[in-house]
Amino acid sequence: MVATIAEQPFTVANIPVSSWSFAIRIWLATILAWFVCFWLQLEAPTTPALTVGILAEPTRRQALDKAGFRLLANVVGLTASIAIAGLFSQARD
Repeated sequence: MVATIAEQPFTVANIPVSSWSFAIRIWLATILAWFVCFWLQLEAPTTPALTVGILAEPTRRQALDKAGFRLLANVVGLTASIAIAGLFSQARD
C-alpha cells in the first residue's frame, strides 16, 4: 500500500513539526525561567530549568489537566494542615 502525501506528516530533519514546536516551547520556557531566576538573584539557577523540564507536557490540554490537579492537591493540603493545626493544641497543658 502506497502512502499519499496527505497521510504523511510534515517533518523537518525527519522529526514531526509538532515535536519541534514542543521543543521550542520548552526551550523558551526554560530561558524565561532562568531570566526570572537571575533577575530575582536566587541562589540555585538550575532549579527553574529542572522545574520546567519536569512539568513539561507535550499538549496544552495535558498541561492544564496537570495544573488543575496540582491546584486541587494544594487546596486539599492547605485544608488538611489547618485542620491538623486546629485539632492539636499548640500550648502545653
